[in-house]
Amino acid sequence: MGRYLLLFCKIIVLILLQVWVFSPLYIFRLATPFPYIYILFLIPINVSKMGITLWSAFSGLLLDILSGTPGLHMAAFTATGFLRSYLLPLFVDSDTDGSCPPSLAVSGWGIALLLLILTAFHHTLLFFLDAVGAFDLPYFLLRLGTSIVATYALTLVCLLLLGYRSRKRRD
Repeated sequence: MGRYLLLFCKIIVLILLQVWVFSPLYIFRLATPFPYIYILFLIPINVSKMGITLWSAFSGLLLDILSGTPGLHMAAFTATGFLRSYLLPLFVDSDTDGSCPPSLAVSGWGIALLLLILTAFHHTLLFFLDAVGAFDLPYFLLRLGTSIVATYALTLVCLLLLGYRSRKRRD
């Protein structure tokens, strides 16, 4: 139970960082990093498909409540969490300890590819849902690409730091 309380606290911190630090940030008036996608890499590997989808839905709902975007993040993050449950077995060995979260230390560089796939999926869905009313394809593609790069770089740094810390503890 204590492990899930710690996970809940980490999720709250990431969501608050997203709302207060990263959401108002527009790099060159285009890129907005969404590092809250890192939540999917805090949840242990052995959490069920229903569990990961519920954690994602809860996180997206909380982010929507705090940022005033009704349903936008919840829809995109729930779908991304659902996709994570199906893609994760492709990137994690079957003999991996399921009680730890996916990281570079546990699964190697395949996790970085999984991060890129989930980031691209999440951002495509998020920006498409956001731009349904007024769709400008060049701006959409430019904003999508720059935000994917910004989010991927920021979240990959978090994965690298977590992987280094996990390796250091094992040694």
